[in-house]
Amino acid sequence: MMRPSENKQQITLHVDAAALHFFKGAVKRYQSRINVTLPEYVNAHRTEPGLDKP
Repeated sequence: MMRPSENKQQITLHVDAAALHFFKGAVKRYQSRINVTLPEYVNAHRTEPGLDKP
């Protein structure tokens, strides 16, 4: 089984202040929560035209 850190890539990301405030206020490990939320969004919208499957 792959460890979570083996599948991550470090990036710089500019995030809307309100969105960041939401994630920072909602959970202690906000970066982990963002990392869970993004793939959920991708999976929900994968059938939209113009979005390639991985």
